[in-house]
Amino acid sequence: MKRLFNILVSAVAVFALYSCEAELDPIVVYPDVELSNTGMQTVNTITIYDTDEYELRLARTEGLSKAAEFDLVINEALINEYNEANGYNLKLMPESLYSLEHTKIAFDPADKDTVVMLNLKPAATLANAGSIAAAEEYAIPISLVPTAGSTISSKEDALEVMVKFAYSEPIVTIDGSANAQKLTFISGANVTRKLEVTGTVNFTTIDVKKISFEPNQAAVDAYNAANGTSHELLAEEYYTISTGVYDAETSSLTFDLAINASKADPSKTYLLPVVAKCDAYTLRQEVMYYVVIDLQEVFMTIANTDRYVSAVKNNYQIPVEVSINGAVGQDMPIEFIYDESLIAGYNSKKGKTYKAFDASRITCTPANIAGDATKTTATISVNMKDIAFDNGDEFVLPFRLDKSKLMEGTKMASDDVVYVRLKRTLYGAWGNIQPGNANNYTQKLNSVDNEKHPWQNSNYMVGITTPTKATQEGMYEVFGVQYPYMNAYYVWGRGYQWRVNWDEHFNGDPNKLVVKAWCCVTTGMSTEDQVTNSLENDHGCYLDLEDGLVYLNFQYFWSNDDKAKDARQNIKCYLAGGLTPEEF
Repeated sequence: MKRLFNILVSAVAVFALYSCEAELDPIVVYPDVELSNTGMQTVNTITIYDTDEYELRLARTEGLSKAAEFDLVINEALINEYNEANGYNLKLMPESLYSLEHTKIAFDPADKDTVVMLNLKPAATLANAGSIAAAEEYAIPISLVPTAGSTISSKEDALEVMVKFAYSEPIVTIDGSANAQKLTFISGANVTRKLEVTGTVNFTTIDVKKISFEPNQAAVDAYNAANGTSHELLAEEYYTISTGVYDAETSSLTFDLAINASKADPSKTYLLPVVAKCDAYTLRQEVMYYVVIDLQEVFMTIANTDRYVSAVKNNYQIPVEVSINGAVGQDMPIEFIYDESLIAGYNSKKGKTYKAFDASRITCTPANIAGDATKTTATISVNMKDIAFDNGDEFVLPFRLDKSKLMEGTKMASDDVVYVRLKRTLYGAWGNIQPGNANNYTQKLNSVDNEKHPWQNSNYMVGITTPTKATQEGMYEVFGVQYPYMNAYYVWGRGYQWRVNWDEHFNGDPNKLVVKAWCCVTTGMSTEDQVTNSLENDHGCYLDLEDGLVYLNFQYFWSNDDKAKDARQNIKCYLAGGLTPEEF
């Protein structure tokens, strides 16, 4: 361990200037010395260190033209003066307990710094003094004395320092947690679960082999009493704790804890209290590290087995999350099969007449739960290309889990069939995806990553589409044709509206359909006039069948007066929508 004391040597240039015509006196440079840390300096060390060292660095801030030389002298008079002035009882440290690597400091004319090492023997000092308190009364008083012939004008107290030491016990702290770690093992599945136990130290000479762990019944009893549980102590045969690894850079310790309790009695729950033991250093474990171990049979859960979707995208993907209650030590294939035979029973149960979907348009991509994992996501892709929007068709797609591929003995904690009710529709809630929007409407919409799309939303819009005619005449009908519409930005029935031209491709792209937009808030205009006023200034609006978003980029006139003045309102944003169960 090192400590740094800077001893600065400053250069003083003295100039004499008498008048414009007078000659300058020669520059005289005195290599004056000043200690950056004068007076009493306390340095921390550890009681068990055999040796410790400190750097006394002497430096001058710029090159000087003169050489300089100093003696480092142990000056006991400094201790006497300090004791008298401060009421202390410091003593001169015995010469056997420290040493100065050099007793002379020499600067050549071009030298800027030099170093003298101060070596200490903490453990020997403590043994000599008999106690920490007595050892901390030792001090090393040092004076810098210019050698004969040196020209020095520094003040005397700027050349004096006393070094004393503060001793600390070596402390090992083992970390814990307010809540116990909980591990579930599958009975009979040979799986090892790994955790980390961490700690810190306040010294550098640690021998990690002197730290061990001894879980015991007393710690289990204390936990059970505090938490109203009846766990049993996990037997030693079911776990190992490695020798610690010390990281000098972070002063930290790491121990690997490996547990394999798959062969323990499944009728019981177990507790592993990670109780540290260390006789060589002071040990602190204020919060215990506990692991609760539970053994179960294999239970599989499929999330969201009855769901509603509106397939706006041409390639609609349905993620199916599958999980088990603990790692089983072997890969478990997850495969779903489209099973039309289940539709009739589902319709009878729901009182509906859902249609079957063309099986050739469905792809079930297998997934896999790895031996050391507990969940995975399978993907079902549905090809919706050329399937008409809002023509009244409602489908149900049953996907049956192939349980023959599962680990023997696996039980289902959920239905083993996923029913997907599907429409090709624009029906539902649509609106902006604007992070940070004060009204937080994004919670009602599908999640879309702005950075993946060409536009950033600049207008706040939210509303509902519906394929039925409104009670207010003309609200959903334009030029004699009814369309789903979007009402947004203002109030229901009075906002920006849009419709899709199903037979018109945007820029010739078959995956983009032209959208026509208009503003229903414009006063003094019929719906047809509003459409015309908007379309005259259309900058490009379309429904993207690849990402399922509607992109709006248009201008409109608020009124005929605004149209006469060419005073345009601008709208640019994209909208995302999604069917909800209430709207199905």
